[in-house]
Amino acid sequence: PPPMCAASLEVASPILSATWGSDGRLALLCSDGSLVLCSCPFENQEWDKPPTVQATMKVPGRLFQLAWPAPHLLVALSMEPKAVLIPLPLPANASASHGHLVAHGRAVEVRASSAGVVRLTREVGQGACVVQMVDGCIMSVLLARSGSSSDAALVQLVPAATLPGPSTTVAALAGGRGWIGLSKRGKLWWGSETLAEGVTSLAIHEGRLLLITTAACRLQAYQIDDGSTSAPSLLCDDGRMLERGAVLVAAPDEDQRVLMSMPRGNLEVMHPQLLVVRRTCALLAA
Repeated sequence: PPPMCAASLEVASPILSATWGSDGRLALLCSDGSLVLCSCPFENQEWDKPPTVQATMKVPGRLFQLAWPAPHLLVALSMEPKAVLIPLPLPANASASHGHLVAHGRAVEVRASSAGVVRLTREVGQGACVVQMVDGCIMSVLLARSGSSSDAALVQLVPAATLPGPSTTVAALAGGRGWIGLSKRGKLWWGSETLAEGVTSLAIHEGRLLLITTAACRLQAYQIDDGSTSAPSLLCDDGRMLERGAVLVAAPDEDQRVLMSMPRGNLEVMHPQLLVVRRTCALLAA
C-alpha cells in the first residue's frame, strides 16, 4: 500500500486533465496550455519504473478535458466560447517532440441542452469515449478516417442513450442491449430504470455479467441475457463481507478473478464462487 507503492511526477503547472493511452502512456493537460506525454510505467504487464516526462507540447485554445481514444489521436473538449471537440493527432515521434501540437481535422460542436455539458469520459471496458450532458444524455465519440490528409482524424458525435442524470461511470452492453450508468450518489441505472441504489463501483465480465459493489460491503452479480432488451436481473450475492470502501477495478474475461482496490490503496484479487464455477464449466466444455 502507499506510500511504498506511490510514484510522484512533477510538472510545471497544475494538471487539468489526465488520460491513459492504450499503450500505457499517460497524457496530462496542464493549466498553462501544455500537453505532457509520460512514459509507460509497465513492462511485460508488470510495474517496472515510475513514469517520466517524454515530451511537452503546446496545444491550441483553452482546453478543458482530454481523452485518448486511439493510439495516435487525442480528443480534447473546449468550453470557450462554446463546447467543441477538437481532434489532436500525435506526431509519429511524439515521444521526442517539444513544440506545438497542431489540431488537424474538423472540430465538432457539442450541441448541448440548456443544462450544458458535464464532461468527456471513457466508456468502461472500451477504448471509446463519450460526452455526457448534465441532463443525462450520452453521446458517443466516433472516429473515422478521411481521404484528405488535413481531415485525417474526423470526429463524429452520435446520440447513444439518455440516463436519468449524469454518471461517474458509464458502459454500453454488448449487442445494443442498452447503457449502464452509475451516479455519484450510488444509483445504478439501466436506461431510464433504476437497477439498484447504494452502489459504489461496477465492472462488466465477458459482456454477460454485471458485477457491482455496494455500500453494504457486498459483491453482487447481475445476469445480462443474450439478445434481450430487458433489464439485467440480480443473479447472486457473493456472500462474503467486503472491506468497507473496497471498489472493483477490473473483471478480466476468460478468468475467475476480480481485482479490487482497497481503502489503503493496495490492490487485492478475489475469486468469487460464481466466476469460479462458470470458468470451470467453460474449461470442461472446451
